[in-house]
Amino acid sequence: MIALTILIDGQPLKRAYVSHFDFFRVPQTKIFVTNNSGQVTLDVNGTTEIRIYAQNSVARVLDGALYNIMVSQTAKVSNGLTVNISSQRDHFRIAARCIDAYDTVFREFPPFNAPDRGDFPFGRNPDLQQRMNALPRIELSYPDKSPSTLAYVEPVSLSTNFPLMHIKDRSSDGRLFGENGQPPSLIPHELSHALHFATLPTNVRVAAEAKYIGWLTDRIASGQPPFHNTFTVTSPFVAFIEAFGMFGERYFFHKKSHPALSGAALHQKFFGANHDLDNLKGDDIEGAVFGALFVDFANSSLTGLPFVVRAFFESRALTFDDYRNFVVNNPSITPAVKNHLVSVANKRGL
Repeated sequence: MIALTILIDGQPLKRAYVSHFDFFRVPQTKIFVTNNSGQVTLDVNGTTEIRIYAQNSVARVLDGALYNIMVSQTAKVSNGLTVNISSQRDHFRIAARCIDAYDTVFREFPPFNAPDRGDFPFGRNPDLQQRMNALPRIELSYPDKSPSTLAYVEPVSLSTNFPLMHIKDRSSDGRLFGENGQPPSLIPHELSHALHFATLPTNVRVAAEAKYIGWLTDRIASGQPPFHNTFTVTSPFVAFIEAFGMFGERYFFHKKSHPALSGAALHQKFFGANHDLDNLKGDDIEGAVFGALFVDFANSSLTGLPFVVRAFFESRALTFDDYRNFVVNNPSITPAVKNHLVSVANKRGL
């Protein structure tokens, strides 16, 4: 047996796929996964060659500068060796950041905290070869070469029919690795979108893509900048979608800043940390939608943050109205909860 450790920038390369080829074995190529300490054990002896992929249990990173081929590197290994990733390090860093964002934010909430998910957001499979290539799967193109000037998530990619995260080169977006005076907020934000879109039915993903393209086209045609932010009037669709990106981003930094807190205590502190949004109103302002759902609606003994996040996924909504209709028309949800949401909506002008 060969036991080894794989690192990126001195940190464990968590839950990353590794392959080994052996002509005399069936199957000849066998897939392994590192643990959270970056360790993996191969069923071979001596010295051998392995391939390490910029893919882990959360995302697969593609080389945007080379036709979006899958990123990997080979290494000669023997028992007890530590491998430090030396080629395409940014791609492996990004894969590691996807793991960190998922573990920090989403593993705590339904549906990802279910026993059959956990490490793998879309379900476990004892056959790692099948799990590695299974759909749904989130992919990420870096550095993105599309005409867009900013990062975005394509809900329906041509290659998989599932989300593709488009991430610009680090030199043009300091939010990727926390450079140029900016916090590393990009991956927590964009991964939120990718997870949201990946759980939607195909027709809803297609509708989401069409709506976003339509909004961008209308903005450009009317001479307005095709951008959004917390306080800007956009559209009910854009505001709702981006409110979830806001949640992923804000909760990520909040949880990192309070390592001693968890559960209800952490959530209560989170509600109090978003008072900058108290006066925002309107279903076309993402800060108002975020405040309505992930602060006002969640901050109640009737609901709580896990309830609100679960309903976000289960509703398959693309606007706040869709979300509200799901809650109000759901026979399994109590009248008190429904009335609470209606009250929140009225307060926020939604």
